[in-house]
Amino acid sequence: MAEPSAPTYVVFAGGGPRALHAYMGIVDALEDHCGDWRARVRGVAGTSAGALAALAVLLSVPRASRHVMTEKSSDLMAHRPNVGSFLTQYAMDDGATVRAIIAEMLSIGGLSQTSTLGDMARLLRVRFVCVAACARTGRSVHLSSDTFPEMRVVDAVYASCAVPFVFSPLAYKDFLFIDGGVLENVPYVFEDVDAGEVFRVRIARPSAPRRIDDFPSFVGSLVSLMMLQGNDEAVQRRLGVVTLPAQKLGEHAMNVGEHVAHRLYDLGYAHMVDRLHGGRVREAVTLLARAVSAASAPDGGA
Repeated sequence: MAEPSAPTYVVFAGGGPRALHAYMGIVDALEDHCGDWRARVRGVAGTSAGALAALAVLLSVPRASRHVMTEKSSDLMAHRPNVGSFLTQYAMDDGATVRAIIAEMLSIGGLSQTSTLGDMARLLRVRFVCVAACARTGRSVHLSSDTFPEMRVVDAVYASCAVPFVFSPLAYKDFLFIDGGVLENVPYVFEDVDAGEVFRVRIARPSAPRRIDDFPSFVGSLVSLMMLQGNDEAVQRRLGVVTLPAQKLGEHAMNVGEHVAHRLYDLGYAHMVDRLHGGRVREAVTLLARAVSAASAPDGGA
């Protein structure tokens, strides 16, 4: 059987740790079913948690290290937030933990904390874009080697992940960067290449009402509402954005439980395998489930 064709451009939307767990399932499926697909990748992009996933793909971070990084991201928000830091940092957390995760990925990929977007482009020769929003101009900004070649990779990816009120915004030149999901949750990039080469993915928002029982969960609810503005459904339909059906899996929160994390990972993995095999996997699983059900019936199997 011929090896399935993997996308050469991959775009990950924002969505917090929920999305990151699902995206790791997607990446693992590509590794398992498409051999040297990384060698064929020409561009990766992401917003917020999607920027972390994009960086992991770009740097060829090994599977075990990716999973450790994802687990760390599931518990980023301080359990005892420093409300007083609002006065100086405009947020409950200075983002040091996020920066440490980014720096660790760079180290694994053979780069340093001081490596710039320009450095990374020259070394890896793969297009990389992460999306942030500027609180001063009210516009989304694409951070790449074309637009900000001298910007450190750590700063660029952190800027894309700087969830308002949760992590401190990044002051850079005349910009004050916050999480790109506020304005552009799915990066509008790579429109200059054939649509069939690009895989764009996001995760569905939880359908259940949010549980709000402390200050962090209240802030998380506000952020989730703000990020609704970062989804232009008409544009996303035109771009062919794939939505992972995770409405019933967890909340849009900074912390994800182990059980939900595993289910999100499985969702991402199964979706990509099915996509790579043209839907035949889903059909086979459905037929198998029917056969098992029939065999389990009182008069079945004989």
